[in-house]
Amino acid sequence: MKRVLAAGLALAASTFAAQAAVATDGLFVGYYQEDPASNPEDPTPGSIYLSLPAGDNAFAGSMFFTYVGCQSENLGTIAGTKAGPSLKGEWGGTVDGTAQKGSFEGSWSAVVGGYAGTYDVADGKQHVAIADCIEYFIAPRDT
Repeated sequence: MKRVLAAGLALAASTFAAQAAVATDGLFVGYYQEDPASNPEDPTPGSIYLSLPAGDNAFAGSMFFTYVGCQSENLGTIAGTKAGPSLKGEWGGTVDGTAQKGSFEGSWSAVVGGYAGTYDVADGKQHVAIADCIEYFIAPRDT
């Protein structure tokens, strides 16, 4: 009985590894991390959602930018194209009353079993201060 179970687990593990080595479609939920080298003051993580097609086609997604309760809700949208294992596009939205936008690119990584990449902020590093709430920097480039 133990050998059968072990063989079944080994088969399941190899099947998962084979599936994870190939770029897939569907809803991907992950995170971004502001670059601590260019923004040592407060490199902040946030969430990202991508809805990816099975083949080469357009994709869409969202980035959530709100960090504390006194801020207004800030949501960025992502639009781009998936070509093979690569993603490329633009993002834009409003962050605490400031219009923001930039480029977005990534590719499938079998090592992490998902997509990884970077995005840039078109206006570079910025200081944002919301009276009686929060003060922070927007990093110029993030992963």
